Amino acid sequence: MGFLHGGMAAAFADSALATIAWETTDSASVTMRLSIDYLNPVRLGDWLMAEAQVAGVDGDIVHVDGQLTRNERQIVCHAVGVFHLVRRKVN
Repeated sequence: MGFLHGGMAAAFADSALATIAWETTDSASVTMRLSIDYLNPVRLGDWLMAEAQVAGVDGDIVHVDGQLTRNERQIVCHAVGVFHLVRRKVN
């Protein structure tokens, strides 16, 4: 149909938010909550990029904010996630 399905964008955002939670805490996590606000479509041929930052850590709960942008300039969606830490990284 020429554009990315919102569920695929949500999966990409979830993965990006979980990755920054992993990198910040050195622990694996599971998604407790994911909220997505869709702002613009992603069209066929667009370059999609994710950016995320940890907003806070409270014990084994990590709060993360992020966004997806297309073609490095237009925000596609804003994402907020809450993750539960389940185990430490194995080196």
